[in-house]
Amino acid sequence: FIKEYFFELYSGYYLDKISIDDISKISGKKILFMLPKEPEYTVQSLARDFANVHAIIMQIAWSLPADTTLLIKEHSRLGFRKIKFYEDLKKFDNIKFVNPFLKGIDLMKHCDAGATIVGTIGLECGFLGKKCLIFSKRVEYFFLSNIIYVENLYDLKKSLHKLLQKTTKKQKTLFQHEVKKYYKSIKNLSFDAAETRVFEGNKEVSEEQLLKAEKLLFSNYSYQTKMKNKLHEISN
Repeated sequence: FIKEYFFELYSGYYLDKISIDDISKISGKKILFMLPKEPEYTVQSLARDFANVHAIIMQIAWSLPADTTLLIKEHSRLGFRKIKFYEDLKKFDNIKFVNPFLKGIDLMKHCDAGATIVGTIGLECGFLGKKCLIFSKRVEYFFLSNIIYVENLYDLKKSLHKLLQKTTKKQKTLFQHEVKKYYKSIKNLSFDAAETRVFEGNKEVSEEQLLKAEKLLFSNYSYQTKMKNKLHEISN
């Protein structure tokens, strides 16, 4: 525990030295890449085909146009990456690190687009009417119009070109409308399960309650599929 604590402090100290707070000083186009915490289910499972985050970032940097900067924001939970990870990426002239404790959505307001292995920044980009590059189609928001999926590295340059194309007013409105619909559907699918052991509380849960919750989840999955199809109709 003590070793992890000090390594977390040192990681924070190192990132503080190489990070910037004001990204408005960076000229040209900007893509914000949100680093995930690792190991993590979303990266090692949902995005298992692109689980080497370090390699993916380098591939993006090599594929970017000359006028574009890749901004890297580390996860606010520090200490689980070796310093060499940052040192290697810092060698790229078109990669800059930003303060890991700044809010991603605030940074995104000053960027042209977002990028993630498979994080929720895709939804935040949608709220702002912006596109986002992702590396997995195993996420529930994959069908949203602002999402640009990289199927393989051969198509990365083509995907980045599409990502950086100017978003029309009509597209921006569509992106925002779809994400609002998505959040509304998630809210409709949710239910209050406070204090149950299933959801990390202390209240005892009977077998009958578990079966009831299971049936509700299956029922809601059916509803979610209908909502997904409805969103496709709206976007078309």
